[in-house]
Formats: sequence, structure tokens, C-alpha cells
Amino acid sequence: MINYKSLKHLFICFFLILFSCSKISQNKKTEKNNYLKKESYFISVPITKFSSINSPCLDVSVNDVLYSVELDLGFRGYLTMYQDLVDQITEKKEAGHRKMYGIRGKEYLNTVYDLEKIKIGDISFLNITLQGEERTFTEDSILQKGDEEAIFRAPGRVGWCLFQNSNLLVDIQGKKLIFCDSLENLQQHGYFQGKWTEVPMLLDQGMVECKANVPQRTLRCMFDTGATVNMLHLEGTQTIDEAIQDPQNIVTYPCFHIGNQDTGEISFISLPIRLPVPIQAILGMEFFSKHNVFLDFANERIILETGSE
Repeated sequence: MINYKSLKHLFICFFLILFSCSKISQNKKTEKNNYLKKESYFISVPITKFSSINSPCLDVSVNDVLYSVELDLGFRGYLTMYQDLVDQITEKKEAGHRKMYGIRGKEYLNTVYDLEKIKIGDISFLNITLQGEERTFTEDSILQKGDEEAIFRAPGRVGWCLFQNSNLLVDIQGKKLIFCDSLENLQQHGYFQGKWTEVPMLLDQGMVECKANVPQRTLRCMFDTGATVNMLHLEGTQTIDEAIQDPQNIVTYPCFHIGNQDTGEISFISLPIRLPVPIQAILGMEFFSKHNVFLDFANERIILETGSE
């Protein structure tokens, strides 16, 4: 858990929303692997480590070369890697360019490629989009409090679009990602035995979001494993770098209702989020570390494990 009261003594960095505004379709779905064509499936993939900003990492095979990449549910895309690494991949086809925006609102133009296949464990994802990005884009998405040493990032990320043709459970405490066909199957494997809640999944802004209630307002919240902590959009004149230095920009709510459950007290860092679409709140790794999150794309819902009975 992040100790907000001692932020001035901590290194704080976030890998935030890599939002894509592109004429290249992000709505195509990856072709199902035979494992995922089955009526019932439960496939566990280990989280191999956590990055310096606490994002979960997994192994992805591209042309039989294994890469350790971050799971970044705030990235609207399939797979992105540093351009110098992408240049070494021979079996790819250039498919155009895509505009991307860092958290400060700066625009980047990245090259996009078509790949026939990548693998995560025994699961193949066919006909996906690979994006090359310059390292400066990653640097623009890191926020640092104070003059601490720079933190280096994993060489790539997989985004939520890779999983939209399946269902994904993010189990941070168990250090695993699980592909599963249904809630009932997860329950047969020991998940969601206590308190849980479900809420409609909102994808209309190109991000995985849901609505939650705090005292006196409703928040539209984005799920982002690429963010270290929870964030709340701040209106005002402060720049994002000024806002992160201001201890008064910590907001704590005594309750946080998702669906029919109160998930308890929650704190946010308030920052001006400069993106082409409105972002009210971001649920980062601090939230994921407390709750198992099941992204049920098939039924367009998000199911959260909120506690034991």
C-alpha cells in the first residue's frame, strides 16, 4: 500500500494512459486459439515479476524470441515495444502510423505493424497489431517526485485489446493471470467464494472503465495496471509536475461503491490528466493489489472480488 503521507520521501512514477487516436481499427478481435475455442477453459499464466513501477510482467514470445513485457490495461492496443527492438523482428508487415498521447498531452506518431502470431504460455494470439515507439514516449509517461534516480522500464507492454476475444482475471496477490470462460468456472477453482460485485464494462472511450460512487458524486473509473497508484483528474492551473509535488492534492474517500458493494476507503492523487478524451479517475495497481479483477469481455462486465464473508 502506498503511504500517501510520506510521498515527499518516495519515488513516485506512473506509466499512464497510452491513448490511441488512429484511423487504423482497434476494434478487430484476435482470432481465438484452440484453447479459447473450447466451451470451458481455465488457463493460468504466471506473473514473472513486477516492474519498477509495480506493474505485473509476463513473458511474450514473438517469432520464438521471449520478451518480458508489462501488462498495461491502460494501453488501448495489443502489443507495443521499443522501435529498436521492433526493427529486429523480421516477420512483420508495416501497416501505417498511429498518434499516441503521453500523460502530459504531448503527441507522438508511432509506426504500426501486422504480426501473424504471438504466444503467452501455450496460448497463441493470431493476427495482432504491433506498435513501435521511441523511448522518449515512455519517458514522457513517467512522473517522478523529487530528484531521485530515473527508473528504467520494461521493453514492451501488452494492452487490453489483446484480451478482448477472451476473459481475463488479474490476480495480483496470487501472481497470476487467468484466462477463463466464466465466473462459474472461476468459482469452481476457488475464486469469488466471498463477497464480490459486478458492474457494466464501459469501452466506448477506448478504455476499460466502469462507474463507481463516492460521497456526493459518481466517477467514471478507468482500470490501469500501468499506473502505480489511483489518480483523480484535477481541474486548475497547475501543471502535472507541479501537482505531484503538492501534498494537498491527496483526496481520500471513506467509501467507494462499485455495483452493490462498498470496497472501502480509497485515496487518489489529484493530477491534471491531459488527454483527448475526458478521464475522471484511474484505478491503478494500488487497487489491483487489493481486489481480484475479472474482465468478462464476452458479457461486457467487470467482476470484483471485494472480500471474504
